[in-house]
Amino acid sequence: MGSSFKEISVMQVCAEISLWSYWDIDLVCRFANNEFFKWCGKTPEELLGIISLRVLFNGHFHEYHLPYVNKVLEGHLQKYNSEIKMINGQKCPVTIIYYPDIENGNVVGFFANIYNKNLSGSEDEKFLTDQFHMNQETILSHDTAGNKSHQIADYLGTLILSGFPKIEHLSILHNISASKLMRDFKTTYQTSPYLYFRRLQMEFAEQYISRTGCSKKQMAFMLGFSNPANYTLCYNRYKKSKVEKTGKRALVTDIDEKNKILITQFPLPVAMFDLEMNYLLASKQWMKEFDFQGSTLVGLNFLDAFTENSPDLITFKKKMNNGKIEDCVGTYYFINNGHRLKCMVNLWHNENMEVSGVIIYIT
Repeated sequence: MGSSFKEISVMQVCAEISLWSYWDIDLVCRFANNEFFKWCGKTPEELLGIISLRVLFNGHFHEYHLPYVNKVLEGHLQKYNSEIKMINGQKCPVTIIYYPDIENGNVVGFFANIYNKNLSGSEDEKFLTDQFHMNQETILSHDTAGNKSHQIADYLGTLILSGFPKIEHLSILHNISASKLMRDFKTTYQTSPYLYFRRLQMEFAEQYISRTGCSKKQMAFMLGFSNPANYTLCYNRYKKSKVEKTGKRALVTDIDEKNKILITQFPLPVAMFDLEMNYLLASKQWMKEFDFQGSTLVGLNFLDAFTENSPDLITFKKKMNNGKIEDCVGTYYFINNGHRLKCMVNLWHNENMEVSGVIIYIT
C-alpha cells in the first residue's frame, strides 16, 4: 500500500488516467488500450506479444508491485493504492486493480486497471468491484445444498473479459447437474446463464465506453468477440432492452401513483392491504368509518380495525391463517362499533400479475 511508480513519467493530466492491459501467465502483454500505449511510450507493435513486465518496468516496479502480481496469479483479486509521478514532477494518486483470468479453474493471466480516484469516484470503483469480485469460496465450493444460481452468477461476473465457460464446466465446478443448473438459474434470474453473462458484458461495455471513449472494435476485442459486428448487434439489443425497461418502470410508477389517488379519494370506504393484511392505502371514508382520522396507517393491520368478533370475521381469520390469501376472496359481514358492515374482498395484482394483497370495499 502507498507504493509508487518512481521511475515512470506517464501522463500530464491526472484526471485522464484510465489504463487497461492484459498480461498472460508469462507476464507478456497481450492487450492494452490507447492510453496505456501513451503511458509507456510504446506502439502496439513494440509492446503486444513481445515485452514482458520485467522488461517494460525497472526493478523499482517489481520491488513494490511484484507481490501483488504473484497473488493475482494465484487467483486472488488484488487492489491497492499507488502514485504516478508526472512529467512536471507532480505525484498523482491512483488505484491499481488486478483481475485474475480463470479458465477451467486455472489462472491463465490477469487484467490490470490503473485509474485515478478523482476520475473514477466511488460509483466507478463500486462498479469495477461488483463486476470482478473474486470469491475463492464461491469458485471452489462443492457444497451440494440448495440453489447455486447466485454462486454461478457471481462466478460469471469474474469472467466478463474471459469468455463464457461451457455449461458442463459450470456444473462440475459447482457440483450440480447441468439440467438442474439451467432450471434453477432460469427460475432465479428469468434468463439463461449465457444471456445473463452477455448482459454483464454489455453493462461493463456501457460503463467502460462512457469513461474512456474506446472504439467498438476495441471493446469487441476486450470482450472476446471475433467479429465486431456481432458485438455491435449484441450491444444495440442491450440498449434497446434497457430503454424498454425504463419506459415500463415509468409507466408502472405512473399507474401506482394514479391508483393511490383513486383509492385515497374514493367516495366509499375502501382500503388496500398487502399479503400479511397490513394497511397500504385507505380512502378518507374508510378512515372516518374506523376513526383513523388524523393518524397514520403505518404499522396497522386489518384486524386492528375490528374490535368485535362476528362469525364472518372468525371465518376470515381462519382463511388468513391457512396461508392462502386467494381463499379470502368473497363477501363478509363484519361488525364495527355496533354497525354491521357488508365488505367485499378482492385480490389486487402487481405489474407482473402476481397476487400482492387484497382490496376491501364496504358497500
